[in-house]
Formats: sequence, structure tokens, C-alpha cells
Amino acid sequence: MNAYSIPVFLLFGVSLYAGMFHLLFFINKKENRENLYFALICFSIAFYDAMCIGLYNANSVLSGSGWQKGQYFAICCLGIAFLFFVFALTERKSTWLARILVLFMSLQMAAGLFFPNRIFDLQAPSIKKVAVFNLHVTYYEASAAALMNMVFTLTLAAIAYVFYVLLTSYLRQKRKDILPLLFGFIAYFISTILDILVASNVINFIYTSEYSFIILIFAMDFAFQKRFVHLFHEVKAMNVELEDRVKSRTEDIHKLLNELSIANQQLEDKNKSLQELSEHDSLTHLLNHGAFHARLAEMFNAAKRQHFPLAVIMIDIDHFKEINDQYGHPVGDRIIKKVAGVLLNSSRNYDVKARYSEEKKEVPVANIRKYDVAGRYGGDEFAVILPYCSEMETKIISERICKHINNIELKDTPDLQISASMGGVVFDHRVECHDERMLIHQADQALYQAKKSGRNQVVINVLAG
Repeated sequence: MNAYSIPVFLLFGVSLYAGMFHLLFFINKKENRENLYFALICFSIAFYDAMCIGLYNANSVLSGSGWQKGQYFAICCLGIAFLFFVFALTERKSTWLARILVLFMSLQMAAGLFFPNRIFDLQAPSIKKVAVFNLHVTYYEASAAALMNMVFTLTLAAIAYVFYVLLTSYLRQKRKDILPLLFGFIAYFISTILDILVASNVINFIYTSEYSFIILIFAMDFAFQKRFVHLFHEVKAMNVELEDRVKSRTEDIHKLLNELSIANQQLEDKNKSLQELSEHDSLTHLLNHGAFHARLAEMFNAAKRQHFPLAVIMIDIDHFKEINDQYGHPVGDRIIKKVAGVLLNSSRNYDVKARYSEEKKEVPVANIRKYDVAGRYGGDEFAVILPYCSEMETKIISERICKHINNIELKDTPDLQISASMGGVVFDHRVECHDERMLIHQADQALYQAKKSGRNQVVINVLAG
């Protein structure tokens, strides 16, 4: 692609974008027909720019004449679209002169289809070499024939007529939004005359109409914006009037909505409280039996889907019945709360990915992580879910919990030594396991082994297939 065709390629993109934008606007709101005509103008300009790019890159009169014929049809389409657009924008009815111009433009397009050799004369080549801003431009063209000369005449007549319609609308209707279009058409009229003189070899200069098109696009778009702003102010005034009429009623509605919102918030808070009460044990504030099973089912399914290890630990306070019999149930409840505190209050932040990093980081010693789940399974029995934990890690955490339970002291019973037996199982996704109840069963088996081994023990097994 030649360097001097790059600006035209950019203009082609702008014209095509503007055309698509206003066509979609018309599709969504079909009563605004001026958007349709403006889109047709933009598409015609984009087509003309594409033909210009081809002409600028042609290397022979024969190939250049093909692109010139494309320009011929683009000019005819552009003239028709301009006439329809201007009358739609100014909200005027088309006159007999406008209809004649549209008819002649349409006949010119038909004649070009039936008599393509009458558009340009290939026997009279017109190779133009122009130097502008240190750029050397060469146009490989054929001289204009009868049909092209007629299009030149119709184009000048259409531009002059459109300018007249815009000027009279501006003066009679005081349409300030039309003023930029007037200046745009003046620039386009001058560039069209200049291009006709260049095409006729009267002067030696580059073609400029493809550049003046962009001025017209911006001018027409500005006219649309002005109309939109005017309509916006009208709607705004209507909204202000409507707001004054319904203000008293909306105040009552807002008051009722506020009362309803407060009532809904109170109801939501109560529901949350009920949900908390239904899921948590009142003595330890850990998850109760049902909530623990529901959470275990969720994490078990996640472990199977995402392929990460999952451990379940069952904890049983050693000789708890004898403690209740010797010291009384209030002391037993305090011990249960102390053990729950070991699980509840010693959680810590834990980066799962850090376990696989070679960098060693010091972390505070704690029993379980924030995303681990602890619950009171029943009586003096507790259960913990440990996601992302291998057999070794599960054993480390279990022994740490066991040690903290050993350190529990009651001031009024300093001679009382508290311990717990712990059994756990580690589930690997590669092992066949249908539901989470199998994990509870295996953890119970491990707990039984810990008790059988003398209590105050930790037994961790890996789930067998």
C-alpha cells in the first residue's frame, strides 16, 4: 500500500464505523429515517474511499480505470443519499427539482451498468504525476467520457441545490444545528470543483474530495448531536413538570418502602440468627452434628471434583464419664468448652500453595487453619475436616491438638489431667469412595485403635480402596 493511500484507508474506517453506528440506531428506532440516509451516505463515502485506495495503488491505466468506474457508482449513490438525508433532516417535503435530480442520478447508475465503456475512455489515458509534501503521487487514469461528464454536472447541481435547501432552512427556521453543514458543503463544493479540474487536466493537484468527505461526516454528526441535545432539554423540562405533579405521592411511597426495607432487614437478621442457632452447638459454638455432616458432604464432593486430599479427624475426651461422675457435669461442660476453644480459637491463616514452595516461611504455631471445619459431633466427641492435608500433615495437626488438650487446666481442680484420643483418615481422590459416611466410619475405626492403644494417642490411616 502506497504511503499516500494510508490516510484514505483511515478515512474509509471512520466512514464505515459511522455508517454502522447510525444504521444500528435506525434499526432500533425506525422512525428516525435521517439515520438511515446518513448511514447510506457513510457507506457510499466508504465505498468511494475504497475505490480511491485501489486507484492510488494501480500501476496501469487499465487497472486504474476499473477503480474509477467504482468511484462513478459511489458518486451516484452519494448524490441520492445526500438529497434524501437533507430533506429528512430539515423536515421538508421533497420538491420536483429534487425528484428530477434523484431520477437522473438513478438513470446514470443504470446507464453505467449497461454502457460501462461510456464512463471512461480507455483510448485516452490520463496519467497524472503530482508532488505534494515530498510525496510523489501517480494516478493511472482514463479520461472521462460522456457518462462521467454528466455525473460531474449532476453532482455540482445536487451540491448547489442541497446548499440552497440548507441555507433556506437555516434562515427561515433558525436551525442553528444546520450551520456546520453549510460550512461543510461549502468545503465539499470547493473540493468537488477542484477534483473536476484535476480530472479534466486543467490543474495538476491531488484529489481532495475524499478528505472533504470527513468534514461533512463530522458536520452531519454535529447536527445530529444538536438535535439530540434539543430533544434532551425538552424531555428534561417534561420530567421536571411530571416530577412536581407526583412529588407528594412519591414521598409517601418512599416512606412505605423505607418501612418495608427496615422490616425486611429485621426479618433477614432474625433468619440469620435462627440459621446460626440451627447450625451451631449452643455450648461450644462449633458446628452441630447435622451442620458438620452437611459441610463434610460439600467438601468431600469438592475434593473429588478438584482432586485434592481431604482428612477427617474424630476426637474423644478420655475418661469423660468418670470425670462427670467424680467432679460433676458443670466441670464436664467446662472441659468441653475448653476443648472446643482449642479448636475454635487457635486457627490461623494458611497459604495452601506455600506448602509446595521451596521457600521456607515461619508461621505461628496453631492447631487448625481458618478454612478447616470443626464441629461437636456429640457429647464429648468432636470432629475436624482438614482439606489439602496429606497423612503426615494430618498427623502433625492432630498431635498438636492433642498436646494443647493435655495443657488444659482448671484452677479449681489442678489435679485433673485432661487428655483425648484422636483417630483420623485421609481421603485421596484416586481411591474409590462413594460418600462421606465412609470417611466417618474409617475415622471412627482409627479412634477405636487409639483408645485401644492406651488413649491419649493419635492414629491416622489412609483410606483404603
